[in-house]
Amino acid sequence: EQEVGYLDPAGVRGLARGLLADEPPSTLVELLVDRTGGLPLFVHALVRTLLDSGRLFRSGERWVLGQDSVDDVPPEVAALLRSRIDALSPADRSVFDTVAVAGGTIEHALLATLGPGETVLLGCLQRLREAGVLIEDLRDGEVRYQMTHPLLVEVAYQALPAAARQRRHAAIV
Repeated sequence: EQEVGYLDPAGVRGLARGLLADEPPSTLVELLVDRTGGLPLFVHALVRTLLDSGRLFRSGERWVLGQDSVDDVPPEVAALLRSRIDALSPADRSVFDTVAVAGGTIEHALLATLGPGETVLLGCLQRLREAGVLIEDLRDGEVRYQMTHPLLVEVAYQALPAAARQRRHAAIV
């Protein structure tokens, strides 16, 4: 077993170059860095999705990223992330969903106001951190929680029914 870390932008460019067997367009590299957070599996899946959909294509002697928006999550990545989310206990999932609706980052004080009570909330947060789906950040004396990957936010948000999202948005506001 070998842990694979995150790639920096140069690493993402190098992986894309290897997958395309040619220099990738800078717009593609920027998109890959933003959408994948540098995870090699996600870079590979997004490049494959773009190729399969025709949004990444050859024009003349170079690769071109089309003008269509690229806001979908590759199916294999969505399935992988959904399986991690679905494995959460109901209490942990509720806290996790609130963080997703808040855009992937939320202050502890707000989460405590919305959550199941301080003791239960702290247990949920600890388990979410141990599961590797949430990180804790202390800035300017404020404790914040953030999902570990932007695509995790998207998949969690999309998994919630619209009525649940609306209720959580209203509570956060």
